Amino acid sequence: MEDGQYIETISGILDAVVPILEDTRRCIFKDDKKCLEDAQELRTGSLRSCLPLAEELTGKKEKSVPELKFLTILPSLQKLGIEMGDFLGAAAKKVDSSTPFTDKALNEIKDVIGVAAGLARDAKDFFLTKNPHLARQIQTELSILYQMADDFSVEHQDRLIKGLCSPKASYLYLEMMASLKRAMRELASVSEKA
Repeated sequence: MEDGQYIETISGILDAVVPILEDTRRCIFKDDKKCLEDAQELRTGSLRSCLPLAEELTGKKEKSVPELKFLTILPSLQKLGIEMGDFLGAAAKKVDSSTPFTDKALNEIKDVIGVAAGLARDAKDFFLTKNPHLARQIQTELSILYQMADDFSVEHQDRLIKGLCSPKASYLYLEMMASLKRAMRELASVSEKA
């Protein structure tokens, strides 16, 4: 494996994160099942694209530096894929069951997805350029995302207590927030290991 193949493979996976996030943001506002299915297919396709390479490399006895880099990043990519799948799964449950979210909850999710999309763009750019400014920006965005998600979850708890939100909607909202936080932590980890 050469540096070019390593970069192309990881970059292909990172390229899929922003469209998945943006599609999900659009899908949950419209309760669009097809849109979420497309986002899930994009996630699955991008992850599967690295499987042949991963299988080939794990079977090799001696590995080059790019091969070792790829295998070091692979667990974080897998966890990113799992968490994005959980995020999409919660969004799909919301849409499939027609569970209503308050406008405030939808806007909160939209805002957190917006920060996540910025983080994903910066993580991909950092992976390609190794710009130290982007490394700091990723950590800042991750902190902002965590703080927003935590603050919104507390506000959400108040809505649940006041009866403005159903327990089912509460579960799906919290699941989406938690999965998105974990996914972005793994995305930041990919950029750190690159």
